[in-house]
Amino acid sequence: MLNFFANRRKKPEKAEKTEDQYIGRVELTNELIFRKVDRLVREKKLYRQPDLTLEDVAQMLGTNRTYVSRAMQCYAGGFMKYMRNLKVEYLHAYIIEVNEEGRLLEDGEDLAMKAGFVNKRAMQRAVKLADGESLYEFNKRCRESEK
Repeated sequence: MLNFFANRRKKPEKAEKTEDQYIGRVELTNELIFRKVDRLVREKKLYRQPDLTLEDVAQMLGTNRTYVSRAMQCYAGGFMKYMRNLKVEYLHAYIIEVNEEGRLLEDGEDLAMKAGFVNKRAMQRAVKLADGESLYEFNKRCRESEK
């Protein structure tokens, strides 16, 4: 009797996934999530919301906070650091714009709220941490470079 299955090809065995392949896939996923977060936060200027949380951003993206947290840690040093840096970027751009237009800069509390900080002191700490100089020193430098 002929064996029906004798001539049948064997399926190739699945290759074991190496650790490098796994790490590469995780890095790709983290990068994709980071890019989505970055695009969302910048386009909607979410950094200007003082009470924005990692959970809020994850919910807007339709994913969970663990994935977002891991991606932000990999590519930006963490969610809070990322948000702080965007707020400081915004402040710099705003101060330059105000100086170019010859307007007066708002007081500290108003400026802090405009940039998304909870108060003036949080803004001052963030700017000093990001730049190594105070907001006053940055503003003064901008005005001097305009002359």
